[in-house]
Amino acid sequence: GNFVKVIFVSEDGKKMGYLLLENCPEDMVDGSSREVVWQSAFRGMCINKDLRGNGLSKIFLAIWLRVCLVAGFAPCAHRMDKPLLSLVLHRFCFIPTSRACELEVSCGGLEDGGRLQLWSPHGRDLRGDFSKRTLRDQHMAIATTRPDGCSNTVSVFTDFEGPRDRKQLEALLVATLGESFVLVAATSALHRAFCGKFFETTQEPRRQTVTGDQGSPCRSTHSLYEVELLGHEGCAASAKK
Repeated sequence: GNFVKVIFVSEDGKKMGYLLLENCPEDMVDGSSREVVWQSAFRGMCINKDLRGNGLSKIFLAIWLRVCLVAGFAPCAHRMDKPLLSLVLHRFCFIPTSRACELEVSCGGLEDGGRLQLWSPHGRDLRGDFSKRTLRDQHMAIATTRPDGCSNTVSVFTDFEGPRDRKQLEALLVATLGESFVLVAATSALHRAFCGKFFETTQEPRRQTVTGDQGSPCRSTHSLYEVELLGHEGCAASAKK
């Protein structure tokens, strides 16, 4: 596949974090017809430590999913072992291919330092799945009893299929990014930016800037977030907060 790192930077040029994606063509056969569908697989994410806890993981994924809808990519996710990312995928209606390891996750209180609480509804010993270092780095804790209050069930250590209901996904993206978030770009330009060497084009290979209908770099008009996608060799996105 074509591996892409989507980098998010603040208005002053400070790096905020990035997404790791793998994009590749997949042959879809339906009876006698054959169609090539471009698949964009989410592989991981990193957010600067000083910016964690601000909901950026949901926003970063929503921006990627908006690109997928505009470009006609089929989103999915490779093996996810981070409960927080699995939780965000569940909220965007991704479907786990395996439910062998299910957890209930909930936000901890002040007495827990705000750490994400993990509890196995099936009595699984999570200490064998999450090392002390992993728990520390991901700001998580294993609960010995079922936490009180609201919790969500997520699947980990599994791949995820993409959302099946496009209208439902559209509504979730609007709720996350706002109706004013608009990505204006030609599908071919997005393919060149995200698919690189796999995208066949008659144009001379060069660094491609995704542009809007006025020829300027493609940007959103969201009041809080601004996105610019730069491509062919890679992709960069800027976010204004």
